[in-house]
Amino acid sequence: MKRPYDFIYFIGDSYTYAIGQTDDQLGEINVNNRFSQLVADHYKLEHVNQAQAGQSNQWIARTLQDDMIAYNIEDKNPLVVVSYTDTGRHEMWDNKLGQPDTCNPSQSWYKDWIIDGHNLNFSNKVSQYHINASRFLLRYLKFDFVELYTTVLGTRGSTTPITATEVIDLSIIEIGAENGLYLQVGGFLGHLNITGHKLVTDVLIKKINELYG
Repeated sequence: MKRPYDFIYFIGDSYTYAIGQTDDQLGEINVNNRFSQLVADHYKLEHVNQAQAGQSNQWIARTLQDDMIAYNIEDKNPLVVVSYTDTGRHEMWDNKLGQPDTCNPSQSWYKDWIIDGHNLNFSNKVSQYHINASRFLLRYLKFDFVELYTTVLGTRGSTTPITATEVIDLSIIEIGAENGLYLQVGGFLGHLNITGHKLVTDVLIKKINELYG
């Protein structure tokens, strides 16, 4: 490795969180075989998994930036893996919860705001802003990092603000392909299975070694 890391840090949505994902009917994914743990084991590092299911790029970027500033103050040196999600997701304040939440159909204003008033081009711009801000901060703090993506052009109704080549190379969905993803009801490909987590682990290790080995 390029330098001694204190630990490896992961953030993203359900693909990175992995535990208890809705289409893991057999309960096979746990803390020991999700890709964050497998990568950490490979490098013999402690690891932090800050991912949460259903979150937006706004939440991912905000949480990442808060954590990185704290680590810098604490003089810690993490290796960072960021997994960005569907650009159609938005973080809004939920008065009932008293905290930010990702927009979903259970909210009364969902149809008016998301269905009738949603502009995907604007969503892409917002996501790109947050991704650029995160990249700038990581480079400014001199933290080594690798990015993954859980959405590609046309996936889940969303486009992506990242270049097509970049996404295909590091897309969790593309890496998993059919044999590494659970099959959901209706035939749609879902989250990573055990094979998928191993495949993503191999790709991440290769990428980390290329950049920082």
